[in-house]
Amino acid sequence: MKNTILSALLLTSLAGAAQAQVVYNFNNLAGFIYQAPVNTITFDDVFIPKTLLGANGKLNLTSVTSGIYRFANAPAVDVSLWAAPMLGNNAFVATSLGTPVLLGTVSLPVHGPTAGQFPVTIATTQIFDLNGTIPGRPNFAGLYFGTQFASPAGLTNNFLRMANGGTIGENFRGLFYEYNIATAVATGFGFNGAPAAFAITLNGTFSDPITSNPAAGGVSVPNTIDNDLAQNVVLRVTVSPGQLPLSTGLGVTADASVLVGGSVVTLLDNGIAPDATAGDNIFTVTLAVAANQIVGAYLIPFTVTETNVEARTATNNIALTVTDASGSCCLNGGATCEILLPSACAAQLGTFNGTGSICSTPDTYTASSAAAAFENISTTGTPFIPDTGNTDDGSQSVALPFANGFNFYGTTFFATFVNNNGALSFFNAIGNAGFAPNIIPSAAAPNGAIFGWWQDLDITPVIGNGTLVYETRGTAGVDLRFIAQWTNAAFFGSPATTSNTFQIVLFENGNSAIRYGAVTPAVLAADVTVGIEDATGAFGTNIPSTGIGAGNTTRRLTFVPSTQACFCTADVNKDGVVDGQDFIDFINAFGVGDVTVDNKADVNKDLIIDGGDFILFINSFGAGC
Repeated sequence: MKNTILSALLLTSLAGAAQAQVVYNFNNLAGFIYQAPVNTITFDDVFIPKTLLGANGKLNLTSVTSGIYRFANAPAVDVSLWAAPMLGNNAFVATSLGTPVLLGTVSLPVHGPTAGQFPVTIATTQIFDLNGTIPGRPNFAGLYFGTQFASPAGLTNNFLRMANGGTIGENFRGLFYEYNIATAVATGFGFNGAPAAFAITLNGTFSDPITSNPAAGGVSVPNTIDNDLAQNVVLRVTVSPGQLPLSTGLGVTADASVLVGGSVVTLLDNGIAPDATAGDNIFTVTLAVAANQIVGAYLIPFTVTETNVEARTATNNIALTVTDASGSCCLNGGATCEILLPSACAAQLGTFNGTGSICSTPDTYTASSAAAAFENISTTGTPFIPDTGNTDDGSQSVALPFANGFNFYGTTFFATFVNNNGALSFFNAIGNAGFAPNIIPSAAAPNGAIFGWWQDLDITPVIGNGTLVYETRGTAGVDLRFIAQWTNAAFFGSPATTSNTFQIVLFENGNSAIRYGAVTPAVLAADVTVGIEDATGAFGTNIPSTGIGAGNTTRRLTFVPSTQACFCTADVNKDGVVDGQDFIDFINAFGVGDVTVDNKADVNKDLIIDGGDFILFINSFGAGC
């Protein structure tokens, strides 16, 4: 509890049996008396000289005696003694008070007619770690002891004794902590600057050396930079000094040679920017990082040293990540595009489109699910007759009904190859060499196809009951479509246990769909190939076959044309042609003068429509780009 007269006796372990000696003794009884609130423990700090600790870090308590000042005829009272570890490295804030441990309770009888101090002794076996890194007390280790009046009726005329003066040990006189048992909150108080201390005697032994090396962790601020321009980062290392003896003359160096142009740098704790506070064991340095670093994650090693004769050290790393700042850059008035760093793009008078931007995206397809829309053409369609390979692993070239052809990855086709194994190919017939499924995109053949349910399928009447037919339905410009249908096609070698009915449908706008009747579910995604893939196998849209289940569903494949990051400056309407319409569009937008209304006149992309845009457009228009 409160700061009463402090005198602490502790035992230090010797070679044989533990021997007691006075390690903490405040015995001047001329001081204050204090009565704490109900349900409150009043704690005071106890600093034990490190000369008595030696190389030990634990206090093994055997008994504690606390002095209670009792007025004449004071009523009976229960007195509890407590202890708490000292957290962190600052004894002078309430947050340094660890979780209290009850050492024991003693019941005091009604006091006699003479006021005076009454000793309360508790036997205990508690063990405590001693904090040895207390600012302003480098030669001491600390913990807390407290007293509590456990019965409210006993508060009358029973007080904690406050005192000053002493011969061994220290405490921060004038400061104590009240710990509320109900709320588990500690609050600090002072006695008008007057010294104060518990009357307390501690008995026990010391054990467990706490000698330790310094330790440290480091950060870079910021911890991520890009590889374009030279820039500065601040390296910051926080050091925990070594113990027994305490580290002196701490120093920190970091080896930045892992970076292009980097070298060994010294971090300082001198309170001069970028260091915030001198002597707080936080060391900093500003590191200049050169431009054009190699992209990647770096670990900058650092070393902590001390001037002690032990010459202990600590090592660790500071993480720094270099990201790629490059992106697409429009050059020559938008006629060409290159991937450059922002500074390189600016040096070539180009327009930078942003970090990570690309010059173009390829033609691709998005897949989406839809309700089953199966149109059964098994009895009306034209039967499959292979002209490449055979009826087991062959293809047939079939003309498509679309006047403008079918757009497949940006190439127009007027015919397709229908393959018995569940695909429509475009660039060439698959033949009997391609019947093994794989996850797409893949360079492995076959490529350049739409795969409806690609496997080694059987449609031969001799082996199974499968059929393959194709048919055109709909009206041009409205719903014209080409349908190829596989009906009851079995997996090769399993005609009695497998059956797959599905369609691949082509639409005149370049989109397609895969419609499923009943199919034998795929156990693994690699068992059956479903999706669309370009001619090289570099790009494709894979549809997990396991998601088809037993069928009766549809997967749509919607064509997404390629995009270009750069256009000719004079092609303000982005139709790929520089003509009079571009001139009209530019003049109209220039007259509006507001990019939020019409941005066609902001040809230099600086979000301002001005004379610079006009000159740039006229020059580009005159040059044809």
